[in-house]
Amino acid sequence: MRRAVAGRFTANHGGALRIAALHGTGIAMQPEMLLTDDLATGRLEPVLPGWSYKPTPMYLIYAQDRRPTAKLRSAIDFILAGFGPDR
Repeated sequence: MRRAVAGRFTANHGGALRIAALHGTGIAMQPEMLLTDDLATGRLEPVLPGWSYKPTPMYLIYAQDRRPTAKLRSAIDFILAGFGPDR
């Protein structure tokens, strides 16, 4: 279902941008993983599917001079699985 985009709205909160886009108030640039359900159901559709914003580096900082606890190691593994270089 295509709707005409109307209005003038800006925000720096992903949830607000998503809701505005769902109501036809504009377009939103968000990580695809945050809009998976909306894209799959057709509530939202890609506008420029061949274009991508320059990736922003992410850093994980922790004290490496200590042996990481199991909890820290789990957190590191989880973050790398979701956001690591292979993603």
